[in-house]
Amino acid sequence: MAYTAPDARTFAKKRKSLAEKITAELTLIDSELDTLALGGLALPSGEIYVGDAGGTATAVTPSGDVTISNTGVTTIQAKAVEPSMIALTEAHILVGDGGAGADVALSGDVTIDKTGAVTIAAGAVEQSMIAANSLTGLVADSVSDANVIGGLPVIFRIAAPNDATNTDVVSTHKIKVIDFWFNNTGVAAHATGDKIQLFNGSNAITDNIAKTDTQYAQKRATTIDETRATISAGGTLRITTTKDTNCAADCYVLAVRVD
Repeated sequence: MAYTAPDARTFAKKRKSLAEKITAELTLIDSELDTLALGGLALPSGEIYVGDAGGTATAVTPSGDVTISNTGVTTIQAKAVEPSMIALTEAHILVGDGGAGADVALSGDVTIDKTGAVTIAAGAVEQSMIAANSLTGLVADSVSDANVIGGLPVIFRIAAPNDATNTDVVSTHKIKVIDFWFNNTGVAAHATGDKIQLFNGSNAITDNIAKTDTQYAQKRATTIDETRATISAGGTLRITTTKDTNCAADCYVLAVRVD
């Protein structure tokens, strides 16, 4: 039981001398202090004393982000730690180091800034890092006049049917046609009257090329109209076939991307 000092009237009514009464009170206080020193303070399991608004110690159960056991072991609750609570050098990342997180700078082929933007270092991408059968004309740069580095050609493969018709392909990018040819199919029945021509929409780019009667022959345009060779992004590459006997062929348009 906690010691409570007597009021003046109660103290005066006590028998014995003043010195004896004071000694008796001090003995009670010493006994209370001994009890506290021996762990005799009453406190429910797992609770702690916290000062309340009035400045009085109050038994409470820790809650929120951290809990405590009756052996004094504290536990941070799951998902209680937020990014703002972690000290980390600007533009560094946390990396596991023997089971502990280490503050390190990202280096090597990739770097990162404080906003999370990642940059691949120049020359870091090697051939083995590129997925097989994945590159297209999408990555080809435009080839400007007097380009001192050179550029990548892009090729369009268009199958011409065995019909007198137009076969259209819409070009995603702006291109300039630099060559056109086709291979006669395996069908032997070809004639000079079977012809194939390349157009920019409705405007002829090449001459009208006769297939002739040579099986597997490769035929190439002899003229390319420079005024019509540039096709705008979203423009139409058109293969026009004229049929006599057999006009089917595999056609190829070689071009470069331009601005």
